[in-house]
Amino acid sequence: MGRGGITTPAVVRVALSDAGVHSDLDLLVPAHLAVFRGPWTRQFFHGGLSPQELLVPVILAEMRPAAEPAGRSVHIEVAGNKLTTGVFSATLILERDLFSSEADVRVQVQARRPGVAEPTARVVAGDGYDVETGIVQLGERPAVLTFRLTANLQAGDELEVTVVEARTDRLLGTTRVRAAVLILVEEDLA
Repeated sequence: MGRGGITTPAVVRVALSDAGVHSDLDLLVPAHLAVFRGPWTRQFFHGGLSPQELLVPVILAEMRPAAEPAGRSVHIEVAGNKLTTGVFSATLILERDLFSSEADVRVQVQARRPGVAEPTARVVAGDGYDVETGIVQLGERPAVLTFRLTANLQAGDELEVTVVEARTDRLLGTTRVRAAVLILVEEDLA
């Protein structure tokens, strides 16, 4: 590197500013394998520019939004796959993939008509169910939960049972089941 000097056919001169470096210096290298001589008394052998010196790898990375981790899901089975009374049960089975590390998962279970915010049923008992918090602890074994309807259902009405992770509200599983008959849990006394 330096300034000035004579350029011969055996020397390649590249201005550092041509390579994007803010400098007025030049890079001088032999064009081939050669002894590099100068006005000084010592000489040195230089092999020219190697591919490692000529090629600079550049990686352009564009960040995408992080995908939801697919580590676990919950399979939901409603007993009989239909509703016939004001009380029904559902089995929750925690399904993991190869990279799931947590042994147990804390979930909340919601049962409502599709598109309705108000719950249509609530959990009253079950495996791993905490009555005070409403959280279900799922582990290696399936959890069987008992639900009680809180609203009337007409024959053919759908009920959606949804499981979300208690900590993050991430959807882990959902299923729909239909009422096979008219189910009255609230009587109209008017």
